[in-house]
Order: sequence, then structure tokens, then C-alpha cells
Amino acid sequence: METHIPKEIIRTLIGQYYDIQEMRVEAFNRIVNYIRDHKNEIQDKELQELIANKKYSLVANRIIKFKEKYGELYDKLYPLILFFERLYKTEKELMSILDTWSKEHPLRVYYLSKVRGIGPVLSSGIIAYLSDPILKADHVSQIWSYCGLAPNQVRRKGQKTNFNPRLKAFVVFRIGRSLLMFNKFAKKLYDKFKEDARNKHPDWSKLHLHNHARRKVVKLFLASVWEEWRKMNNLPVTKPYAIQILGHDEIITPEHWING
Repeated sequence: METHIPKEIIRTLIGQYYDIQEMRVEAFNRIVNYIRDHKNEIQDKELQELIANKKYSLVANRIIKFKEKYGELYDKLYPLILFFERLYKTEKELMSILDTWSKEHPLRVYYLSKVRGIGPVLSSGIIAYLSDPILKADHVSQIWSYCGLAPNQVRRKGQKTNFNPRLKAFVVFRIGRSLLMFNKFAKKLYDKFKEDARNKHPDWSKLHLHNHARRKVVKLFLASVWEEWRKMNNLPVTKPYAIQILGHDEIITPEHWING
């Protein structure tokens, strides 16, 4: 059933997934904050040892996981735990729907599933947002523009944008963050772009340097997705980009992200 969900609905579900995820993290943090504020009331020796080392998150996890062992504490925290567990369950249900929807799509099967840092939710987002536009885009610059990554594509108050802000947030923040966390090749590019920008623009802040480098990494990844999906559909592609790394030009191909 899930595999027949329209792409428009999938895009909405992806937004809901991240909204729920953020709420779930906040709900857990509230439990942690309560434990920190009432640490002197906790008598269990094992938990006291964790508290002494300021491992409040571990204390929260143990109380949630071992309900019967920490019955009195669990009961006291139950309203907070209940909200957290409902959010966690909803988050997992949404992930299951998104995973099922895209797991047999060829772009995910033959490419995205092999890229470190691109899991089921991100794969579904890439497919739902970009699989159709890529087939219509003869040049990757058209996809960059569609994602709001062309030069000077920023939101200005009172002006209509020529890109989808939700899509831009998805590719820059969601995809970019995951690639930098889990993909070694992405991190290598990021470090290079950041250092190059630091040398060229010594007045830029750390945040400016970070955003600049991450944006360039995301653009190159999207170029590889564009290339791979068009090749799968027997459509023409342009030459891959060459980036100078460690003193020599390196052609950025879709395989780089797999090996990362």
C-alpha cells in the first residue's frame, strides 16, 4: 500500500517526520533536565554513580528502559515518558512508511543505498523531490537552481522566491548534515572548501565558512545523483566536475560517495 503513496504526500510526510523527531528529542531533553534538577532526590547507587559523572542522558535512558527496576522514579516521570514514547513510536511508524515507499526504487537500490549517510528517509526525500525534475534537467545547474542553490538564491522579505524553501532546507540541512557526519569523502571535500574559503576570505565568520563549504558539498553530491539517475534512464549527462585535492585534479564521480 505504502509504495503507491503519491510523491506529494511523501514530501509532506518527510516534513512531519523531522518535526516529530525534533519534538521527540525535546521531550527526552525535558526528562534529562528534570533528572538534573532533582539529582539529589535519586537514591539508587547505580544511578548516583552516573549522576556523579554528569551522565544524565544515560540515567534517563535507564529509567525509561527498566521500568520495573526504577518503579518509583518511573512513576514520577511517567507523564514526560509517556509523551516521549508516543513521539518515538510515531517517528518509527513514519520511518517505516518512508522506508517501504522507496526501498524498491532503482535510484535507491542501485545508488543511494550504497552512499554512506543516505538512509531510507533521505533516499525517499531525494526520490520524492528530485527524481522527476532530474529527468527534465539537461544540466545539473537546473537542479541546483530548483533546490535554491544557484548564486544569490536567498529568501528576501516581501519578495517571491524562485525556489522551494522546504526543498532547500532538506538538501542543505538534512542531506548536508548527514553526509558530513557519516561520509568520509564528503568530509574531505568540506575541509578543503572550508580551508580554501578561509584563505580567500579571512574576514568570514566560522558560520559563514561552514555554510559555504557545506553548500558546495551538497551541490557536488546532487550533481552525482543527477548524473546517476539520468544514466539509469539513458539520458545524456555532462562531464563530471574536477576538484583539485592534495595538489592534483580529481574527477568527482558518483562512485566517490559510495567509497566515502
